[in-house]
Amino acid sequence: MLTGCFYMFTVCILQPIESSRKRSPLVTRSQEAQHGRLWAADRRKQLLHVAASLLAEEGVDGVRIPDVATLAGVTRPVVYKHFSNRQDILVGILEDFGLTLQNRVQASLGTEPEKLDLQAALKAVIEATCDVLEERGAGAWNLLSSTGTDPVLDEVARRVRGEILEPWVPKIGEVTGLKGPALRSLSQMTAACARTNLSMWLEGQWSRRQAVKTLIRATTALLKEFTR
Repeated sequence: MLTGCFYMFTVCILQPIESSRKRSPLVTRSQEAQHGRLWAADRRKQLLHVAASLLAEEGVDGVRIPDVATLAGVTRPVVYKHFSNRQDILVGILEDFGLTLQNRVQASLGTEPEKLDLQAALKAVIEATCDVLEERGAGAWNLLSSTGTDPVLDEVARRVRGEILEPWVPKIGEVTGLKGPALRSLSQMTAACARTNLSMWLEGQWSRRQAVKTLIRATTALLKEFTR
């Protein structure tokens, strides 16, 4: 019960983060494009990984079907077989990123998360979140948090955020005794704290170790301060 709330704060900080140093997309332009036949599910996953790398490097405008096809080593019709347009690709990136983040965080807590103490649980969740950000880059993270001019993407981002966040908000209430507006307020405060620390790391102002250590201390203090 205790560790569920620590998962929430890492994933509710979904605000745009620019990264020029820690960008580690799954596919880079220097890598050899992958050729040959793949099962449909594997091909779709490959195309999403390629598109995610373009998103991390160039933003939404950089995700173009011709570029995705070239970098993946396939023809445009192959891309269109899996995605009808760029919007469809971006929706796929959002859903894939959200699922990856959820799975990685849950795995980091192990099979008996309730046995972890506060420090161990926080460290596991924060490190897992940092791993995903390093692997996927800030592109999908920014897309998940942004509100733009595309209502479809906004709705998908809102849904994915809800799927990540909502199961854990009640856990914070159970641990702290807070309800209603007070519970939401505390969630936002921990979110702001985490957002600041991760931003400083991704922008190169702090090392990952510094960001993790500071975030653990700050979040622990917040949760204890508001526990009844």
